[in-house]
Amino acid sequence: MKSIVKFDKEKDKLNKLDLIILFTFFVLALMWSIFVPTEYAPDESMRYVLPKYIFEHGELPLPDSEEVIHPFYNASYAYYPLLLGSIISSAFMKIAAFLGAGETGLLIAARLTSVISGTVFVYFLIRISKRLFSSKAVRYFAIILGAFMPQFVFLSSYVNNDALALAASSMIVFAWVHSLSSGWNFKNSLLLALRNYNMHFILL
Repeated sequence: MKSIVKFDKEKDKLNKLDLIILFTFFVLALMWSIFVPTEYAPDESMRYVLPKYIFEHGELPLPDSEEVIHPFYNASYAYYPLLLGSIISSAFMKIAAFLGAGETGLLIAARLTSVISGTVFVYFLIRISKRLFSSKAVRYFAIILGAFMPQFVFLSSYVNNDALALAASSMIVFAWVHSLSSGWNFKNSLLLALRNYNMHFILL
């Protein structure tokens, strides 16, 4: 198939401004993850028990386990069949515990999954914008609007499944746009298929 989206390979590379935006977002989300109280983060108290359980027991929790059932809602996110975000968070918690972190440090470590996921989203947002918008002003307007929307930065600062899902979604869109610019060859088709598989894995 003929290329639909044209781009310059040199301009497609991340420049200093792109790196500044990416670094600024990471620092901002990380700072929020340090200072946002759990009670201000929607359903984090229900979600955090999952990586904490995996961290403490080294296995996935059963949905009816008392340790993961919220006493007020009498429900648990352990009923989700796949818990990729919680597994990644528990790995960060293991590292934090090895470094001597306390309870607060473990919570921040668990939140790193969302911080990194948000940063991955911004990275692919930059790559997508470079391919879609020829105007530099429009490109950076889209990047800054998407990256520094307060709701999104906040979403990237506490334990949740949505930040990881957004990161996977941005990867899918990038794979699609990349295919439009380079043609639907085997490599691009496989890349898109893998991204869709990852998205399915995360959302279950």
